[in-house]
Amino acid sequence: MTAAPTAVADGPGTAGEAERVGRAGAAGKAGKAGKGGHPGGRDLPPVVFVHGFTGDPSNWATAMDSFEAAGWDRDRLFALRYDWSASNRESARDLADLVAEVRRTTGARRVAVVNHSMGGLVTQWYVKKLGGHRHVGHVVSLAGAHHGTTRAADCLPLVPCAEMIPGSPFLRALARGDETPGATRYGTWYSPCDGVIVPHDSTRLRGALNRELPCVDHIAFLTDPGVMAEIQRFVRRG
Repeated sequence: MTAAPTAVADGPGTAGEAERVGRAGAAGKAGKAGKGGHPGGRDLPPVVFVHGFTGDPSNWATAMDSFEAAGWDRDRLFALRYDWSASNRESARDLADLVAEVRRTTGARRVAVVNHSMGGLVTQWYVKKLGGHRHVGHVVSLAGAHHGTTRAADCLPLVPCAEMIPGSPFLRALARGDETPGATRYGTWYSPCDGVIVPHDSTRLRGALNRELPCVDHIAFLTDPGVMAEIQRFVRRG
């Protein structure tokens, strides 16, 4: 198969069998102060990162470093690897499996999910259609393709690209019912400088904290220090 067009790519990566990737590190004791005087890492929710189209867990390396510097224990930061060429429905099941594993291994009742681009669709299918909102305290979506993007036409006929076309059967099914179900707190961050999610406000969700940023391009959402600081504050609020 030829490489997917860069117009909708989220970063380097390869398709492959879904696997769960944790970022292991020194485990701090519960209640102990973390870096910079922040609450101990054990008092903060585990975070599961979900990459987008053509991405892989390495897309989140900078974000994980930022979360660790902000007080999270490294072994409570996880990134999902999934087959980005498969349907988002299938990828959502992979996310469900990882969240269950994270809850089991960390003892946390709920996790936070941070997604980027097509990872927004994976996350939304999980929380809405697979009951994931019961296990997720916070959803953070960075340039999520929640209502599709016209740029997905560039990578047809791949299945997830067809699902990202505005008005697709997948998006119509996803749109039914509450966009922000359960007690989960939802936040979206998006920008007119995105260039990949078109229209850029496709990321917005009814009932979420929706933050339009002045000028952040699509890939920069993965590493921008200001964005990282905002989403960390959002997740900390409990």
